[in-house]
Amino acid sequence: MKGTLEKLVNKSHSLMTATLVGLATLSAPDMQAQEGNYFNNNNFVDKTHVFFLLDGTLRASSARMYISLENIPLVVRDVPKHPDDGYASDQDVKPIHDKEFVYFDNYVTGNLRMGLGLIWPKGYIAIGIEELMGINNHAGDSRLERNYTNYPGTGMRGEGAALTYYGIESEGPAGIFFRYSGPILRNDSGVVNGASFILDYNYYPSKLKMSNGWDRWDRYEKWKDFDAGKVETHMLSIGVLYYNYMFQISSSVGYMMNFWTPTTQFKDSKMRTNDNFYIDLKVGFWLPAIL
Repeated sequence: MKGTLEKLVNKSHSLMTATLVGLATLSAPDMQAQEGNYFNNNNFVDKTHVFFLLDGTLRASSARMYISLENIPLVVRDVPKHPDDGYASDQDVKPIHDKEFVYFDNYVTGNLRMGLGLIWPKGYIAIGIEELMGINNHAGDSRLERNYTNYPGTGMRGEGAALTYYGIESEGPAGIFFRYSGPILRNDSGVVNGASFILDYNYYPSKLKMSNGWDRWDRYEKWKDFDAGKVETHMLSIGVLYYNYMFQISSSVGYMMNFWTPTTQFKDSKMRTNDNFYIDLKVGFWLPAIL
């Protein structure tokens, strides 16, 4: 099941891109003018409809997920001195110590979602794909280094410094979302305008990779790459959605869980992560169109 979800995420990413290019040729007023297509149809809440959903938000969250790996394989940490550093005072370069962490998320990010749903008088459900933006998931913030020239055996730098390094990074995340909403309200003119209860579930698969190499002359030179497995993040939240026919704002509280599936090379490593409760605040647009 997990493998199927991950393949769906990967295949759907290109579909989202292609669809957004097509939708960019449409203006919001043109879409609203098509009677029966938009949620401002006077009788849409009295019937069951299939609809297409496109929305984007700016998200401020207390959830900042990180991963810490320990007992990292020696083959990752054991980096020899650079071939051009024969002069190095540390002739027998020792492995770097083995504690590592990486941040996957900032406090403020953006997201873009696209999916299909079913709306009826009591509410709606929607499922689709989600792309997160503004994610801090690169190795530059999570490298461990060991000096082998002017301050051997330390992480200190300085003029003429050369260091070995290893770091961890992730690829992703794009994911799948599911939303259930309570009844959609409208004013007397039929235009969507109100608030509803929401239940959200999000699934984000991310690949973990490690690399090692040298830090010389103020730049990193990679030596080898390693596949460390994948991390699957599950987020479940409840909240309130305030909306009109185009704009939305929501606040919610939820819980985040992370599961790591290591590769054979990392089977003896240990992962720690900050599964925890979080609070979200999202502001953005939504374009629900009746099909």
